[in-house]
Amino acid sequence: MVIRSFGLAPKERTKIYISKTNTVYFENENKVDVKVDVILSKGVEGMRYVDNK
Repeated sequence: MVIRSFGLAPKERTKIYISKTNTVYFENENKVDVKVDVILSKGVEGMRYVDNK
């Protein structure tokens, strides 16, 4: 179930609040490689990053 979906312009910033029970997916519809910088306020036990390449 998708709780929230939104778009960002190039160089745009946003802050989202994610609980440890949520899963986050980043989608890029134009198929161009992008870089996403993420700053975590604290670690979440058992958290993992999945690279879908």
